[in-house]
Amino acid sequence: MRMVPARVTAIRDKVVPLLKKRDLFFYLLISVFAFQLLLVLFQCRDLVDDAYISARYARNFADGFGLVYNRGEGLERVEGYSNFLWVILLALGLKLGLSARLIAQFLGVIFSLAGSVLLFLWVRRETENRWLGLIAVSFLGTNIYFAVWQVEGLETPLYGLLLIAAIFSLSLERKLPALIFALLFALTRPEGILLFLVIAIGQFFRLSKEPLQRRKTELLWLWLIAPYGIYFLWRAIYYRSLLPNTFYAKTGLGIIGLREGAIYLGDFLSSNPGMALLALIIAAGMIWAKRISFPIKIGLGLVAVYLVFLILVGGDWMPDSRLIVPLLTVFCGAGVILFGSEWLTGKDPKRDRALIFLVVGIILSSNLFFMVRYNFFKSFEKNWHRNQGKFYLPAADWLKKYVWQNQTVTAGDIGYLGYFGEYNRIIDTMGLVDRHLGRLPGIASLTTDLDYVFRQEPFCIISLVHRYPEGVEIGHSEFDRKLAQDARLKMEYRMVNEIFGWDSVELSRTDWKKRTSKVYFKIYLRN
Repeated sequence: MRMVPARVTAIRDKVVPLLKKRDLFFYLLISVFAFQLLLVLFQCRDLVDDAYISARYARNFADGFGLVYNRGEGLERVEGYSNFLWVILLALGLKLGLSARLIAQFLGVIFSLAGSVLLFLWVRRETENRWLGLIAVSFLGTNIYFAVWQVEGLETPLYGLLLIAAIFSLSLERKLPALIFALLFALTRPEGILLFLVIAIGQFFRLSKEPLQRRKTELLWLWLIAPYGIYFLWRAIYYRSLLPNTFYAKTGLGIIGLREGAIYLGDFLSSNPGMALLALIIAAGMIWAKRISFPIKIGLGLVAVYLVFLILVGGDWMPDSRLIVPLLTVFCGAGVILFGSEWLTGKDPKRDRALIFLVVGIILSSNLFFMVRYNFFKSFEKNWHRNQGKFYLPAADWLKKYVWQNQTVTAGDIGYLGYFGEYNRIIDTMGLVDRHLGRLPGIASLTTDLDYVFRQEPFCIISLVHRYPEGVEIGHSEFDRKLAQDARLKMEYRMVNEIFGWDSVELSRTDWKKRTSKVYFKIYLRN
């Protein structure tokens, strides 16, 4: 038997354990990505109603009618979407003959995985520790609210991907790619311009002692300012408005809006205790850290500014923190980086391991608890996310049979009804795609103008009502409530059908108790 030299044996004894460690890490990393993929795919059910508003804009654009919701001569152009770049991506897919749902959910899955990959690369680069990168990805990939909103049909996955791409580019000291991603971020949602403002302010002060570098950096800003300025000028002329109609329709609550915004943020933290713990870690790290890298400052600066913005505008009416979810990639990354740099000293390996196991155990246990509770127990939120088609399609199918395409329809929730009904004109009582109703003083769902609606002489009026167990019936919006009391409804219209929508649960703002009701579509046709 041939003898193995002692030198070779020594090298083998060193290399084999390293390979085993690499194998363990590789399998763990693949397992986390696989878990995230399966969790996201498991949420692929119906799209939310608002997703089909964007899809209708995309379809009209793909069909050559322009970026409009209502099509036809003499109808005004209204910017009733808040996700320009997402609408364009949907239009490209529709042009290829794909369905809106397939496009939205396919892109959502791909973008969510791409964002996790960039999160891993960013944390590994900042900490030079791949295990911390794995921890950050595991925090994100096991978060049920992150998974849910990747496949609901809105721009959330694209928004989150572009944010982490910009931050990772800054970490690589690639200023131009960071600005390009910031530009795309701003084109995805109007408030996305906040990222550029945070980056620009950060770079201005960072380079205050290097005037030559600062001038070069300021010239780079033109890569964002010029195209964004052209886009802003185009949409201002095209829609005859400086801001999207959705801004006017969804804001105007005043001091009540601040309360709603605070409730929105509080709901996120209470349903994400793991993220609340990360927030404490980030706060402590910001106070005690000797040095915080520029990308982390930009990422956390954007998170802070964005959360203030959400509070000021009153949050969002959709459940499960849709507008906060895109921040989770940066939030998880910054939390793990600060945790690794401030608490893992390397001087006491046992202490470090115990601390890692404690923090990782708390956050992952929290995420897994809420994931199991969401997926395996009944809740209004889960029913809302997964069964929007069951809510709206029965009414949409009935309308397709009895209302012609060229007849005007008045409705509040116009996603499924508008996309599958394909009517040329819908008067949106929530004001998202109607300039007049959207710009009434106050939030559109709490204001209305029945004189304006009746002057349009719609052929069909759809009213949403909540019917409570004690027999009380209340309209879904101010339009629905005022309509029920207006004499013109009985004089000029007849109710031809009542279709059940869904079982609803709302939190009362008077006694802060939950109320259950059954929601019905009341369909009226003109006499």
